[in-house]
Amino acid sequence: MDIGVHWHLDDPNTIINPTILGMAADINLGAFEGIIWNRLGAPQEKVNDYRYELYDRSRTALSGVIGDGLGTGWADTSTKVGLPMTQAACAVLTVGDVLEVGTEQTIVKAVDRTAYTIDVFDRGHAGTTAATHADQTAFTVIGTAINDTDLKNVESFAELSGKYTNYTQTFVELIEQTFTDDISARKAFEQRPQLIKEAMDRMFRKLCKTAIKGRQAVGTKVIPQTTSGLLHQLSNGGGVRTPLRLDATGYTSIEKVLKDALSTVWNAGGNPTHVYINPTNKRKADALTQQFIRMSRGEASQVGTDNAESFMYQGKVLQFVQDQDMPSDRIELVTESRIEKGWRVGDMLRGPILEPLKSSREYRYSMQGTMFINVRGVGVEHIDIYNASL
Repeated sequence: MDIGVHWHLDDPNTIINPTILGMAADINLGAFEGIIWNRLGAPQEKVNDYRYELYDRSRTALSGVIGDGLGTGWADTSTKVGLPMTQAACAVLTVGDVLEVGTEQTIVKAVDRTAYTIDVFDRGHAGTTAATHADQTAFTVIGTAINDTDLKNVESFAELSGKYTNYTQTFVELIEQTFTDDISARKAFEQRPQLIKEAMDRMFRKLCKTAIKGRQAVGTKVIPQTTSGLLHQLSNGGGVRTPLRLDATGYTSIEKVLKDALSTVWNAGGNPTHVYINPTNKRKADALTQQFIRMSRGEASQVGTDNAESFMYQGKVLQFVQDQDMPSDRIELVTESRIEKGWRVGDMLRGPILEPLKSSREYRYSMQGTMFINVRGVGVEHIDIYNASL
């Protein structure tokens, strides 16, 4: 078990509680329990308040669709003025952009950001074939080309920062026993260390689930604040980050859904490294290996086809990470280095802490700490696959 990353800058005069480390080593995990939590790395910045912000820079896509989005496309092969576009398309274009629409290329001459149209220098540029294009036909900006006198008409662009607000979440496990229990336990075995160990085990299992399924809330005087976990951050950008998502409704092949999701995130500029998946869905991917398995005579005594450790497509290899707390209808393709776990400064997981006594005949101890989960690069580096009932 990994109880969290201690950042030496928090306090160079202290170390992780050795009692915590010792108990952590004794926790017995299930085959696919706590896998994602244990893999997450340290945060880039310290968090020293109950509320904090994550900042991500946008990455403008050099693509879009032509037409007005209401059924009007480019109806002929000769019109060069007032070609209909969507507001989103006009937002990424400027003078000199070379567009590829189907097999036709053309160069933007002017952009009307009020009427949402563009003018072009010519149709069927450089020997390509001018064509009619239906509304919502995809285009790609493949470069820029300007005349010297047009430089003054080129508009500058700047990427924007998205600010995502998250909150820390305090965990606690309480251990209580009476004075009589303690005295009796000494005659048989060490009861208090056993209770503490069991509390640590419960704490860890709750941390693992929150890292995946937590949802952020600021809380009130009577309702505690909670942190946003992996699934919520990858599906809800909080109004400032637009997550990449793929609706897997209707898919019957895990291979196809993974390929389509990868193509989507690659087009956005991302390059995922891992597939976060629950064991049931992972076993569906194992079937893809059956027709390719080879074994030596010595290996023939082993049977089974659940050998898939990674998924490869277009030369890219993504490692499968199985975690039993992942829902069966969700699969996440993630850039793992951009997902972090951490503890609030001065409030790392610690214990057992002696709590105020109810009476002189009772003992009370607690395990406690305040944690958070960060997902950076939302909308670019990860993709959330939902409705994955494969």
